[in-house]
Order: sequence, then structure tokens, then C-alpha cells
Amino acid sequence: MILETGDCLPHLLAGAFSKRNAWICDPPANIAFMGRKWDRHAAHAEFVPYIKPRSAAHLRELQSEHAFRVYWGERFAAMYDASEDDAIAIIWAMPRTINLTMDALKAAGWQVFDTIHHAFGTGWNKN
Repeated sequence: MILETGDCLPHLLAGAFSKRNAWICDPPANIAFMGRKWDRHAAHAEFVPYIKPRSAAHLRELQSEHAFRVYWGERFAAMYDASEDDAIAIIWAMPRTINLTMDALKAAGWQVFDTIHHAFGTGWNKN
């Protein structure tokens, strides 16, 4: 088993991982977790909104979501190219942004067959 941290793309493109049968990863969720920049994608200048934004904040959100799909789509495509034909991937995603992760996976060529759900306990009475 190989455990890598950091950006996977250089390793994938260099051929460090080839003909893998399974992938398990926990990519950022694009929610700016605890204000961290690594969990929020900056807008792409070439982004053209597909709907009229309701506000400047809405436009920034649409741009960030697009940037997330592009960034992770590129990495998921490299994973797909480094996989056996029957490879599987278990990808963790935050419930409120799972649609972005699934869009990136589908754009990269992966088929989404099922989702596994877990319940968050944030804010629950622990008694």
C-alpha cells in the first residue's frame, strides 16, 4: 500500500501509479473548512456563468464550483488513466458538495454506481 499526501497530479502524470485496481481518497470539499485556502478554489478568469448570477457572492460561488470541477476533474482523469479497466474508487465527499465531486468524477470518465452515507454528529447532544 502506498500513502501519499499533497497534490497527486505530478505523481499520476509521471507514471508513479499505473494499472491500479482501487483508489481511496478524501479530497477537499470546497467549503473553506475552518477558513483554509486549500479547501476553496479560486475563480477561473475564463468562467462564463451559465445563468445570471443573483449577486456578486453568487457569482463567486459559481466560479469556485467551476474551478473545483476543473481541478478535480483533471486529477480524477489521471487516476482513471492509471487504472485497470475494472478498477473501483471510494471517494469521500461532503454531503453538501457531493454534486461537485460526482460531476468531476463523471467528467473524468468514472461511473458513479452508488453512494455510501454516514450521519454527522455535529451539534448533537452527546448524553
